[in-house]
Amino acid sequence: MSSTIPVGLFEFEVLLEQHGVNAEISLRGSPEGLAVFLKHGDRTWQLHTQRGAPRVFRSPATAVNFFAGLGVDRLVLESLSNWDAESYVNQSSRRRRKSDDEKLVAGAEDKH
Repeated sequence: MSSTIPVGLFEFEVLLEQHGVNAEISLRGSPEGLAVFLKHGDRTWQLHTQRGAPRVFRSPATAVNFFAGLGVDRLVLESLSNWDAESYVNQSSRRRRKSDDEKLVAGAEDKH
């Protein structure tokens, strides 16, 4: 059994171009999210960030959109029982604006 080879996004895209439809791209569940692997023959590469950590998607939708943008037609999902769905919270990363009612309540509390 071969070991997993860490690669950055550029190398990952080159591997996709080289191996294309013959490669298997998989998302493997873990408590942190979904890790990305590319397998071709007996070699396996894992997508890593610029800082060297494994790239993990917390959102399945984000992973699918990411790979669709790279032109990937097929993804394999593995070990979903290891994935903690609670690691993904469906919230915007932007700070929520206070509604007018919340502003009125906050203003009234400030006066007391």
